[in-house]
Amino acid sequence: AGHTVDETLFGGYLRDQYPALASDPAVAAALFATAEVLRSRLQARRGGIWSCVLRNGFRTLLLRGRFDVVVSSPPWLPLERVQQPEYQEFLLRELVQTHRLVSGRPELAGQVGLAALFAMRTASLYLRAGGAMGCVLPRQILTAEQYGVLRQGDCRGLSMSWTELWDLDQVEPLAPGPACVLFGARREERGGREAREDGMAGKVVTGRLPRADAGAAEAAECLTSQEVRFQLGRRGGRSCWTEVAGTAHRLPGLE
Repeated sequence: AGHTVDETLFGGYLRDQYPALASDPAVAAALFATAEVLRSRLQARRGGIWSCVLRNGFRTLLLRGRFDVVVSSPPWLPLERVQQPEYQEFLLRELVQTHRLVSGRPELAGQVGLAALFAMRTASLYLRAGGAMGCVLPRQILTAEQYGVLRQGDCRGLSMSWTELWDLDQVEPLAPGPACVLFGARREERGGREAREDGMAGKVVTGRLPRADAGAAEAAECLTSQEVRFQLGRRGGRSCWTEVAGTAHRLPGLE
C-alpha cells in the first residue's frame, strides 16, 4: 500500500510468478483491475478481509481437479430459505443454468437443498477423473422429485457413478433431520453407463445414539447395519432409489 504499480510492472510480476495466468491477456487485465481495487481499499483502511478472500479464491483455482478423494458434510438449507435476494439469485443460476441440477420443472429449484449443489459443485471443482467422493446428504435425495438429476449422476460439466448408499433414517438423534451418506466416483465422460440392473451396494443403519455428536467409538456400541442394495427405479419422467432386503450385522460392517 502507498506505492503506485502500473499494469506493465504488474504484468512482469505475473509472468514471473504465475506464467499460466499471465498467458491470457484478459485474465491478466482482470487481475490487475482487482489488485487496484484491493490497493485502494487497503489504503483507505477498508479492505482488511479482502486479501484473505482473494487468497482463498486463488487456492480454489490452483487446486481444481487435483483431489483423489473428497469427503463433505454440506449445508442443508433449501434454496427458498436463503434470505439475501442477490445470493439466492446467484444460487438459482448455479442450480438451473451453470450445473443444470434441475430439469423438466424449473419451479422445483426452490426446493433443492444447498447440499446437492454443494456436493456436485465440489466434485466438479476438485475431484479428478476416477476420484471418489463421500457426502452426507438429506435423505430426501432417495425419492424427492427435485433430486432426479442428482440420482442420475449427470449434470453440466460433471458425471458421477454412484457406488454405495447408507440410509440413516432409523438413527436417532440426528440433526437437522433424516440423513444418508452417498458415495461415488467421477466418470471421465458424461453419461455412457447405465445403472447396474442389480442396483448399488447399500446399508440401512439403525439405533439410538447417546447424543447427536457422538464419536465413532460410542456409535459403534449403539448402532447396527443391514447390507442391502438400492435400485434406481423409473416411472415416466420420475425416478427414486428403492431398497432391496439384505443381511443384518453390527456397525463395524460400515468400515
